[in-house]
Parts: sequence; structure tokens; C-alpha cells
Amino acid sequence: MSEMGSFYNFLGISIEFMPMIQYNEIVEISNGGQPTMINITKDTIIGDILDIAPQTAPIFLSIGMHCLGCGASRGETVEEACAVHGVDVEKLLKLVNEEANKAQ
Repeated sequence: MSEMGSFYNFLGISIEFMPMIQYNEIVEISNGGQPTMINITKDTIIGDILDIAPQTAPIFLSIGMHCLGCGASRGETVEEACAVHGVDVEKLLKLVNEEANKAQ
């Protein structure tokens, strides 16, 4: 077992399961237990964003992140992705937060 999660071996393939994210780091919860707002920062992991707000995927695709399913891209922070793809982090955060907080 690693510090990151549990390892399982299935048909000779090792799989590491990552611990669940702490949603309270991204989603503000009201006293009634209902999510009130998603707050994505430059340090938020892209995989966590996609888990909470999958409707943001087209925004990441539009900056050239065409491999949203691979471990490398899902494990990057917003800031790291912006650096790799030459995108202004503040502009991307504005777009992603707006989309994540739209009424579903």
C-alpha cells in the first residue's frame, strides 16, 4: 500500500486507487448539507474538477487537453495545465468556475 492509495493486482495489472477527494476543499456546503458553490482554484486537481463538474470538460478540451482520461492530465493542477498549454490561468479559472456553478 502506498501513501497515495491502495494497490490491487488484477490479471497481472497493478491498479492504484486514489483516496476520494475532500469535496469540502472545492464545494461549499450549506448548513442543510446541500452544495452551494464550487470554488476552483489554480491548485485544484483537474480530475477532481471533472468528478464534481463534468460539464467543464469542453473548456479543458478547448485549451488542448485532449487526453482528459489519462492519469497525467487528470492529476495536474489547473495551474500546471495552463503552463503546459500556454493559457492564462486567471482567464481559465473564470470560465471553469462560471461553468461549474451554472444551474444544472
